[in-house]
Amino acid sequence: MISERAKTTSPSATMAIDAKAKALKAQGKNVIALGIGQPDYDTPTNIKSAAKKAIDDGFTGYTPAPGTPELRVAIAARYNVLPENVTVSAGAKQALYNAILAITNPGDEVVIQTPCWVSIPEQVKLVNAKPIFATLPAPYEFKAETILAAVTPATRAVMINSPCNPTGDVADKKELDKLAEGLSEHENVTVISDEVYEKFVYDGATHHSISEHPALKDRTIRISAVSKEYAMTGWRIGYSLAPKEIASAINRMQSHITGNACSISQKAALEALTGPQESVAAMVAEFDERRKLFKNSLEKAGLPCTNPRGAFYLFADVTSTGLGSNEFCAKLLDEALVAGVPGEPFGAPERVRFSYAASRQELSDAGKRILEWTEKLAQH
Repeated sequence: MISERAKTTSPSATMAIDAKAKALKAQGKNVIALGIGQPDYDTPTNIKSAAKKAIDDGFTGYTPAPGTPELRVAIAARYNVLPENVTVSAGAKQALYNAILAITNPGDEVVIQTPCWVSIPEQVKLVNAKPIFATLPAPYEFKAETILAAVTPATRAVMINSPCNPTGDVADKKELDKLAEGLSEHENVTVISDEVYEKFVYDGATHHSISEHPALKDRTIRISAVSKEYAMTGWRIGYSLAPKEIASAINRMQSHITGNACSISQKAALEALTGPQESVAAMVAEFDERRKLFKNSLEKAGLPCTNPRGAFYLFADVTSTGLGSNEFCAKLLDEALVAGVPGEPFGAPERVRFSYAASRQELSDAGKRILEWTEKLAQH
């Protein structure tokens, strides 16, 4: 009774690890969960107050499917586009799926920058398109040449992500320009650019969007959200910025799938975008310190990492342990009570992703546990 589409869909690896970590915690185990990509900060007070006011004011009904006019105007102003280009969705995950659904037909090829977020290939398969992995070699720096080499006459979309989950790489503007120029010859190709971590950059890195290039200004769907930078993961507000024709298609489909994103969350998101921004800078500065702290801990344990200039993940090489990433994560959680995510579903089976969006104390304790565990592992 189950469709072939459902049978071939893999569960989210990050969600599965988080669920197992929570189950162990419920059993009284002192688990340090570094699997899920969620800031340990609370949503800022002004944003929560806006949501409470929305409830008190009775703003609890349907809104237009693409979002409230006020929120779409605020998002448009942030990116210097028109409100008609903006669709507000129930998280960036839905915005990405909407984009793929809007521009691909069954059998179309979708080139994916790899390593990639675990949900991207599954979303491509859900619409009966074909994921094509443009695999960047370690240290996983964004290279236009690698992505362009995967483009064929059957390519309908190219999906890129900067700052990158899971590697932390931030695409250089020169490489983005090279990709834009190369894709200018492929008129039927649209770029879907996941920029959810756009504010999380370090070491003097600067975030750039491929949509800035004139050749792709009208052929890019830009995806972001309030989830990460405002510590609003559970509020489920993401959005897409798309050319008018594509945005209209997304709006039509969303009206039949989820309708509007939560009305109360939209009011909270409006306050997030238009209210004080100090909390964002403070969080990014703190995560920068945590990044350095935990990278040092992992490398002491013999797990070298790429140097992440963005997002909030460390992508550790576990080959020295003699374990594959799946076995490594299973044993680490069972024996040391530290949760990480195997690199295999990201497209890098020799790596493990750890989030450093946890407290300094948790990261310090996790580092000690991992060091002790790897030392014991080496003795066997």
